[in-house]
Amino acid sequence: RDSYRVSHLKNTFLEHVELKDMLLKNDGGILIIAESIKRIERSAYGLSTRHVNTYSRNVDYYFEDIFLWSLSPVGATAWSKVMRKKQYSYGDDGVYSSYGLVLSPSTAHLLFNDEIKRNNTVSQYLFDGTGRIHRKSVMNTQYEKLGLRFNELVQIAANRFIVPSEVGNELRLVQFKL
Repeated sequence: RDSYRVSHLKNTFLEHVELKDMLLKNDGGILIIAESIKRIERSAYGLSTRHVNTYSRNVDYYFEDIFLWSLSPVGATAWSKVMRKKQYSYGDDGVYSSYGLVLSPSTAHLLFNDEIKRNNTVSQYLFDGTGRIHRKSVMNTQYEKLGLRFNELVQIAANRFIVPSEVGNELRLVQFKL
């Protein structure tokens, strides 16, 4: 079963989906960005904590698909899209998961780690106000000793942003140029 359900009948609902960003559009409408996020707590013995009373608990984090809804100035849905992404981690509070958003005049960039591990590929979804979406690979972190935290990205110019990287007890600030 998927971590979210969408019913196209009378009632529409999403399960395990969190609102992440809202962007104002030039036409007065709004773009809503949400992400499927699940946190599952389990005991050290691999059993659900609902059934086991133990002091040793771990949390698994699933940061998955990203949803876009473009609303017109009167609130009607202009378009909606799902951008596929599967991130899994445990015991790290999900700090290397999710995405970072960078805005340029004509395009939005959603950057994220493909997997939550040391040797990783960084990808991005590019999309514009009309709903055109393109996914591409940005870089490989193999041999770079980077643990990029895109959810804490800071945009410093139209084409530049800084992402904190944490590996062990070492913190680095990594500057990117689009």
